[in-house]
Amino acid sequence: MILKPAPPFSRARRRFLARALQGLAVAGLAGLPSWAWPAAAEKAPEDFFKAWRQRQPRPAVDESDPNLFVLARLRYPAQNATRGGWDECRAGDENILAWLRGVSNLKISNRPFAERVVALGDSAGLGHHPFLLMTGQSDFAFTPEQAATLGEYLKRGGFLFADTSCRLGKGFHAAQSRELPRLVPGCSLLPVPGDHEMFRSGFYNDVEINGVLTKMSEPPLGLFYRNRLVALLTGDGFLRDCAGLERSWPRTERALKLATNIILYSLTH
Repeated sequence: MILKPAPPFSRARRRFLARALQGLAVAGLAGLPSWAWPAAAEKAPEDFFKAWRQRQPRPAVDESDPNLFVLARLRYPAQNATRGGWDECRAGDENILAWLRGVSNLKISNRPFAERVVALGDSAGLGHHPFLLMTGQSDFAFTPEQAATLGEYLKRGGFLFADTSCRLGKGFHAAQSRELPRLVPGCSLLPVPGDHEMFRSGFYNDVEINGVLTKMSEPPLGLFYRNRLVALLTGDGFLRDCAGLERSWPRTERALKLATNIILYSLTH
């Protein structure tokens, strides 16, 4: 039995989100100069960024507002739940949200991580979130029902960003390479070209994005439906970089900027 498809996202909601993301302040992360990597971050990056996030302004919002941006994390069953599960690198999500609050006018939900989780089989929940984040290290497989539901979500305007949480997660990357084309039959995973507008939706020029792409150990792959990029797969430990776990500020800044571009593109296409 195929689950009820996720409802389409309204054009009014997308226009609102697009306007909210206009006028990005292209600047370094507040309180973190791009030319230095603090010693505290070198020793304990998770503690350092937790303290940094607590210092960032978090405007009060009406959580019932349907126009709030929610960075939703997709929960799915992995074959090896003890190694690299769906909820890895939560700090990466939190750093992305803190960064977005600083560089955009986007109205962002203040819900804790647990309230931003969407189960793979929750078609109604999927329909409330135009952007989904999925990560892990282990192999997995969608059931036919799950593939059909997630495929409808993508075809109706949703966007899935799938990231291998570390470079050891070959099982997850291989599973995504196999499973993503199942979501939209007739479509294949293709390399995302460096001149794709996603890479220039907020930050970066031609020279900078070429530098970003050449530093990736795995080229980004995309699933395209009717010429729209509906799913992106990276295999470079992107969320670890967002979380600062690689202890390299240039990598963290690069990842946070790219996250902004991906989210901006997903909300405007």
